[in-house]
Amino acid sequence: MRAMVLAAGLGERMRPLTLRTPKPALPVLGLPLIRHVLWRLRQDGVTHAVVNLHHLPEMMRAALEEAAEATGVTVATTFEPEILGTGGGLRHAAAHLRGGGTLLVRNADFLADVDLAAALASHARSGCPVTLALVPSRTGYSVVETDAAGRVVSLAGKPEPTSRPVAAHAFTGWQLIEDEVFERLPAGKSDTVRDLYRALAAEGRLNGFVHTGTWVEVGSPVQMLEGVLGLVAAPPAVRAAVLDPAADPVDGTLALGAGARLDGARIAGRVALGAGGLLEEEASLEEVVALAGSRVGATCRLRRVLLAPNTTIPEGMELTDAAVGPSEDGGLWVRSLA
Repeated sequence: MRAMVLAAGLGERMRPLTLRTPKPALPVLGLPLIRHVLWRLRQDGVTHAVVNLHHLPEMMRAALEEAAEATGVTVATTFEPEILGTGGGLRHAAAHLRGGGTLLVRNADFLADVDLAAALASHARSGCPVTLALVPSRTGYSVVETDAAGRVVSLAGKPEPTSRPVAAHAFTGWQLIEDEVFERLPAGKSDTVRDLYRALAAEGRLNGFVHTGTWVEVGSPVQMLEGVLGLVAAPPAVRAAVLDPAADPVDGTLALGAGARLDGARIAGRVALGAGGLLEEEASLEEVVALAGSRVGATCRLRRVLLAPNTTIPEGMELTDAAVGPSEDGGLWVRSLA
């Protein structure tokens, strides 16, 4: 089976972490996000994937080469000088994708354990050209409504449903499509939801598959914080970092990267400390993700904090609900997560 991974975005919601690193290359429990994505595809039997690129393409190509070698997925890339959107990116890559049967298409900024076999069975039964993987409705996400037959009848209120909706969901960014989709997407820039899926919903030809397992989006700093903390406590069968020796040991509350040290620091809740990280004496951390190379000074107090790679927090500093990283002038940038 083949897949397409949509990875051409600018990562604007994750800035400033993505100014110098493309979002799919950001580390999640010691590994680039894109490696987790390809690993999951390989577990599902996907052997070939196409990944579209735009932002910092050479860095993305390097991350993909490493991920492909580690996971055994053969990767081809397409480059978009101008971002084409979810639909435009898919149509731009059509030459790599047509004719291979049902295609799995997914965004690059989440981790999930969608049951591919069950989704394929639902897709085949439906006779629809597209099946969307859905999760129960969540605050902050557009509502996707389905009818009693499991057909999607509206996405963010459009179109006006002709049959009575019975359930509200959120779209995961994971979908199964048939070749018909390539013919119906307009040339140039387009959005799959706006320019195709709403039309299919109006025709009664958009299937919904409800996913009840793990879905962790890593699209913004607060999502990265909450998502990684959730993975720290997740069972090994779910946690994507199970393939990362640098994330060992993970005991349900603490994940330590290779060479990370806790020199008398106090830990509460879930904490992930990346490779080479250091927590100095009497530092106190609760619900913290510190990416590789981060150092937290003595007596610091950090609660619900995401530290960008190679961040040094000076002695005695207190931070709550914040993303923090090194700035060009040698200081720190701080972004509120509240």
